[in-house]
Amino acid sequence: MPEQEYGQIVDGELQLVSEGASEGDDKPVVFAEIPVFDECSSYIYQLAPTESGGEISVGVAVGVMVPDAEMAGMSSETGEAVK
Repeated sequence: MPEQEYGQIVDGELQLVSEGASEGDDKPVVFAEIPVFDECSSYIYQLAPTESGGEISVGVAVGVMVPDAEMAGMSSETGEAVK
């Protein structure tokens, strides 16, 4: 199991502190588990950190990929145009 990380939210950004350097204002950081998803049609992205109670949570979300017009006519195996 990974070691507990600590940090602060500064100007909306998560600032992690070095191991053993946690100070009074630092809070434990809880990172969300990566869910199972279809890597061919979806992607994962990290949400902004939120502070609740005595900890900082960092969530993830699943997005759906939308093929662009350039990629729509290409083979996924070779990257060449499909006729």
